[in-house]
Amino acid sequence: MKKGNFKSLKEACLLIVFLLIKNTQANVLLINNNTNSPAPYNDIATAMSAANSGDTLLLTGSPYHYGNISITKTLTIIGTGVNPQKQLPYTTSVGTIGMGNNLSDVKLTGLIITGAISLAPGTTNFNLEYCYIAANQVQLNSSCVNNKISNCIFNGGGRNIDGFDACGGYYVNCNNLLIQNCIFNGAVSGLNIPGTVIQNNIFLNGSTAFNGINVYNNGGCYTTSYIYNATIQNNIFYKADPIAFTGGCAMNNNISYSPSATFSPMTGNGNLDNVDPQFVNFPAAGAPFGFSYDFHINAASPAHLAGSDGKDMGIYGGTFPCSLYGEVYNMPVIRQMNINNTNVEPNGTLNVKLRSTTSRVN
Repeated sequence: MKKGNFKSLKEACLLIVFLLIKNTQANVLLINNNTNSPAPYNDIATAMSAANSGDTLLLTGSPYHYGNISITKTLTIIGTGVNPQKQLPYTTSVGTIGMGNNLSDVKLTGLIITGAISLAPGTTNFNLEYCYIAANQVQLNSSCVNNKISNCIFNGGGRNIDGFDACGGYYVNCNNLLIQNCIFNGAVSGLNIPGTVIQNNIFLNGSTAFNGINVYNNGGCYTTSYIYNATIQNNIFYKADPIAFTGGCAMNNNISYSPSATFSPMTGNGNLDNVDPQFVNFPAAGAPFGFSYDFHINAASPAHLAGSDGKDMGIYGGTFPCSLYGEVYNMPVIRQMNINNTNVEPNGTLNVKLRSTTSRVN
């Protein structure tokens, strides 16, 4: 437990920010929309206007929703995690996220996102990680290059990640999309992007892991989209058909299982068809995602050390450090803060005790 003497609660809060982001070279803008918790900014729009490209917006946990976000410059936006393990486990909830054209190096981490995420044409080096997408999707766009979606939880059904512009067809001039260590209640849909890798994910949607879209509009358009030419490896398909709506994909070292159906065999090497992956704690009949479940696999599981890299299939394999807490990786987390003297005379000393640990992976 660290002790500190401060002239005000605001001074203590600023020290916490320094501890959290002390290694960054850019500016860090602290935002808190809870009126009982002072911060330099109380809404995202004002902080974003004040920020320079390359800055970090740190959204503190709050019982209140932060609203929609429109990103117009290169920023890192950090929340407190989707299931933080600390004294006051407030999360950071935001709504729809939109982006300006031709942005690069935008990073979103540790957020609960209740709206859709819409990339704009020319989005490059976008990173979405450790986020919980409550009911909507990530919508890709044209000329999107080198983008990553890592260790996110997609809790809605239908299209969770979509690379198809309705009747306009697949988004063009895109390459190098990485989708890794995520959990999907819905499906990945309509991708024809060279260099797409879909690895170490878990699909739980009870239908198909990959979705073909039949689209009708006022002009009578009809089309079907597929997942084409992707590398699909080390995934667990639980009640989610891995074959439907795929074409020309390299499928290796995946495992499929349904207690109520038999899936067609996957083409490729090292696949395990219609074999129980043996999660540590998950209903045998299947279920949507829940934080109470344990998606580690048992040591006796056929998926144990059976990935293409010799590691486990599923979210706890691969190279990305997985966490269902959603705490920002490799940064300190304030677990507990106690104020010992709540009544302080003018120019007096505020006594604060802090307990901090590194972020947790599990």
